Amino acid sequence: MNKNNKKYEYVNVDYVLNTAGDEFNSEYILCETQIDKDKFRNWTNQYFDNHIFISSVSGKAIVLTPYEDIEEYENEDGEKQKRVIKKYDYSSLKDFKEMKIDNNYSTKEVNRNTQKQEFKKKNYADFWLSSISPVKKKYERLVFDANPNFNNPDLFNMWNGFVEPKKGSVEPFLDHLHKLIGNKEYENHIIKTIAWVVRFPHKNPGVTIVLMGLQGSGKTTISMTLKAICPDHSKVVSDLARDLLGEFNGDYLHVKFFLHEESSFAGDKKTASKLKDIITSEYRNNRLKFLNGIEIKNIGFHIFTSNSENPINVENSDRRHNIFKCSSQLIGNRKHFDEYYSWLNGDGKHYLVDYFQNIVDLSGFDVRKIIDTDAHSEVKQNNFEPLDKFLYDYLNGECEFYDVEEGDELSSQKWIHDEIEVSRQDFYQKYVEFCRLHAPKALLDSSQTKFTTALAKIFHFPEKYKDNWKRRNRPPFFKIPIRYQARIYFASHVNSPYLFGMTPEDELKKEAEERRKEYEANKKAGMFDSPKKEFPADEKIKVPQFMPKFGKQGEFYKENNNDEPN
Repeated sequence: MNKNNKKYEYVNVDYVLNTAGDEFNSEYILCETQIDKDKFRNWTNQYFDNHIFISSVSGKAIVLTPYEDIEEYENEDGEKQKRVIKKYDYSSLKDFKEMKIDNNYSTKEVNRNTQKQEFKKKNYADFWLSSISPVKKKYERLVFDANPNFNNPDLFNMWNGFVEPKKGSVEPFLDHLHKLIGNKEYENHIIKTIAWVVRFPHKNPGVTIVLMGLQGSGKTTISMTLKAICPDHSKVVSDLARDLLGEFNGDYLHVKFFLHEESSFAGDKKTASKLKDIITSEYRNNRLKFLNGIEIKNIGFHIFTSNSENPINVENSDRRHNIFKCSSQLIGNRKHFDEYYSWLNGDGKHYLVDYFQNIVDLSGFDVRKIIDTDAHSEVKQNNFEPLDKFLYDYLNGECEFYDVEEGDELSSQKWIHDEIEVSRQDFYQKYVEFCRLHAPKALLDSSQTKFTTALAKIFHFPEKYKDNWKRRNRPPFFKIPIRYQARIYFASHVNSPYLFGMTPEDELKKEAEERRKEYEANKKAGMFDSPKKEFPADEKIKVPQFMPKFGKQGEFYKENNNDEPN
């Protein structure tokens, strides 16, 4: 845990109450009876333990009251679990005094004017709010700063850190993740992303993890794992519009891990736009009922879990969401989840903090990299703009450009080996019919001119296509490039290079890159530290096609496997 907010660590309340010159001591002495003295002493200890005066939050003084709460949650099998977490109440000075209206005591003091003793009934909250003694915890401002080097005793830092790290095996976590994801590359990226977030808690990764799969598959267990290692700063978001975008969201002021469970409506583009800011903006605003807003540095990390095939709105230009599809291998495996949660809620959470903080190798890791998974492509397709959906159906061979006579070759078949000429007017009308069925609102901002301009940009039409693509006695037409080239253009347009699968060249490049990474890992592990074996001069080494040249970015060995490296 962290070492923040230690300003009053060594204050002894009883000592201050008995120290001449302190205002609490002076007031304590004036208490009329022993009963008043006892009440004053008890309240002094209670307020010192429970309440903190913050001089300025959005320009207003408030009273902060930290408290521990028992939180109930369900694991993957619906079994209820409990954990203790720290929460905060925020009170205006007026509300605080009203809550403490019965904290009264009486004093007996001499009237300076009449020199006679007078009895006064006082409210302890009024006295406490106006005091400046070290018995009253007071900080200038409220912050949520996870920087390990934070050291400002005058600011109250709500960051409490992670659970204490301990050395131990994290095999249950790695096993669960492997059964859930089933792809080593994807698993490593998830592990390194979490490790980066844990190792640099004061930074905003600017990306999310989205896990989509059937109910009970184990995806929520990843969220609960994050909550276990950072219980004070993890909170479930079940309704994005209400919880984070609603009128009041003060409960999320000190949250690091936002655990979204079916919280986002993918079709709601207005909400999706606001979500972008929540994920990547430098600061975020939190609203309390009696304050205009509290602006804090945005260090949040968001993980989405959903049973839906379209869990979130993903645009063509998306650089925020790493999306993974979860297997159904663990559904109904109660033994697995019982054992995992028993480990996690025991020492497992401590082992994981050590693993993420000290063991995971982040050398060369770019946390903002988006993995082009099949799930990412599928979700992106589900959120295509109407024109992109329309073209995608043609590129996938699900539609024909024009009708043909019986026995003639289908346009979709011809397109495989040749470019296609299609009437501009007819193709636009097909798009209009598509919109009427699937996206009527798109017609409000549609015209043939916009349609033509968009196609020209997507498929790289030549400059004078409008003048040249005409023939006598025939309406103007489009020349759509041969299908493989059209697919490349479209995949680039929607920023999904493998939308239609990998080309043989891509497969070879990927294999070569995997071999390079394996070589680097083996080299780092010392596998090549032994003396080198001399090979005969005439023995040639076969190099995989497209193997990248070490130290020469963008250069590859010759494509012929029989060629020597040059």
